[in-house]
Amino acid sequence: MNITDSIGVFTDGFSATNVLYGFWNILLVFLKYTWWLWVFFIVWKFMMGAFFYWRREAYRKKIRWVVLELVIPRLIEKSPRLMDQFFQALHALRNDADHLDEKYIDGETTQRYSVEMASFEGQVHFYMRIPAKQRDMIEAAFLSYYPDVELIEIEDYMKKLPQNITDADRKDLDIWVTEFYLDKSPCLPIKTYIQFENMDEQHQFDPMSTFLEVMARVKKGEYMGMQIVLQPLHRSWNYRCEPIVEELREPKYSNQKQGVGDFQFQPMMMKSPGETDDLKTIEQNLSKPIFVTIPRVIYLAPKLNFYDGLARRGLKGAFNQYSSKDMNYFKDNVKVSTKPGFWDFPYVFPEMRRRIRKQRLLQYYIGRAFGSADDIGEFIYLSHWLNLQLHTKPVEISTEAVASLFHPPSNLVLTAPHTARSESRKVGPSAGLPIYGEEDAINKFYPKKDK
Repeated sequence: MNITDSIGVFTDGFSATNVLYGFWNILLVFLKYTWWLWVFFIVWKFMMGAFFYWRREAYRKKIRWVVLELVIPRLIEKSPRLMDQFFQALHALRNDADHLDEKYIDGETTQRYSVEMASFEGQVHFYMRIPAKQRDMIEAAFLSYYPDVELIEIEDYMKKLPQNITDADRKDLDIWVTEFYLDKSPCLPIKTYIQFENMDEQHQFDPMSTFLEVMARVKKGEYMGMQIVLQPLHRSWNYRCEPIVEELREPKYSNQKQGVGDFQFQPMMMKSPGETDDLKTIEQNLSKPIFVTIPRVIYLAPKLNFYDGLARRGLKGAFNQYSSKDMNYFKDNVKVSTKPGFWDFPYVFPEMRRRIRKQRLLQYYIGRAFGSADDIGEFIYLSHWLNLQLHTKPVEISTEAVASLFHPPSNLVLTAPHTARSESRKVGPSAGLPIYGEEDAINKFYPKKDK
């Protein structure tokens, strides 16, 4: 049937059957002559995704990385606000592929960073992984806020971990890994250090203490870690949240009219103190630079002693302390965790699927990768027919939220049993010491002449 016949069927009658039949035939004729165009667009999209993934991976492999350990002093009388300022300085180093050759030939992509906590048999360490070429700028920014913390370059400790599942089996180790994501719109903030600081003096605490207490419970031969991979977002991202902010700013009117006759009106309702505070909190959060991030945690232990309950429940509880009833909260992304059951799609070969997930997430953790399904090339490369890479959920959070998740423990945290620290405090020379002298003062350093 050609397109003329299809139109004839459509005009012969206006019954529902004839209309649907006519549309169906028109669609078939349209696809018959244009199918090649749609196939071209689909293939082209996948080819370009694979091409960009190849170029970006080539660009990242050229980057020389530096892992810095943060050696914490015995006492830090500083608020996480300073870490917020540091992350704002880190965000200012954001780069973009501005030219065609940078994008298509060099494969330049926005730089990523990683801040991490790692517990080796109960001893907790703090790390940052940064590009070597930006080391001087990042160190200068960090030490300007935390002059008492030492930054020591170390060999990447990831080399101490099994590099794949076969290696873990050979060492008789089992592994549990999961990721966390925000349950609501990223425009709604989590509970941050500001809320913790605003508590009365008797109830103030540092949220890092919960992470330290959980990680300190790691036993001999075990490892537990948390990493937060960071990628700065453009400032224009905040404009996505304007509809939510405007909705909260809109005045509310009562459903019951007041007045007499033609002079009836709907009275405006006053916003509650909670609604006013929520609007203020959202606006403050959106005024800060934004990172896209993946919070990821791992637990590694000998199979004989393996018990992931401490990591699953303990670390989940540590993330729950940032939950805000009216705002946002973190959830464990069970669809990517290493414990799929027979009740999870595709409902077959649970052990094989569990092994595939372990391999992928271990690869993500060691490589500090994002693993986002938004990247078609990465999706093709990392997917398996039993476990498609569809469920990783990068989240957008402000520097204020990142500083709440990771900062040097303050004086509110007893860290002596848990963390490696410097025994002495670094201080500069006393103010007022003379650093210049008279020109003739140098004469006393010259050898005396014999008379």
